[in-house]
Amino acid sequence: SPGQLNVVVLNGTTTTGLAHHVSEELQQSGYTKAAAETGQPPGANQTTVVEYASGHQADAQRVARSLGVTQAQPIEGTVASMAGSASVVVIVGLDKA
Repeated sequence: SPGQLNVVVLNGTTTTGLAHHVSEELQQSGYTKAAAETGQPPGANQTTVVEYASGHQADAQRVARSLGVTQAQPIEGTVASMAGSASVVVIVGLDKA
């Protein structure tokens, strides 16, 4: 269920407050544990990406659909270290700015 899923939202841009805005959007879609975290993942993120921990691909695909994101991919090491215990991580890109 969406309400049980730990989702972390990271801002992959320099636009202030973007991760917070997207986490609120997810909460309104039923992802009550979606939380914006501080810290910016490396790289210039042109498009929003949804990444998932092992065993959570289906969850990530549901999160991606709720945000209109086309693709979910396995979590990367640097992102995993910022995500804590989250199963799904959203890296907000310039397409949501």
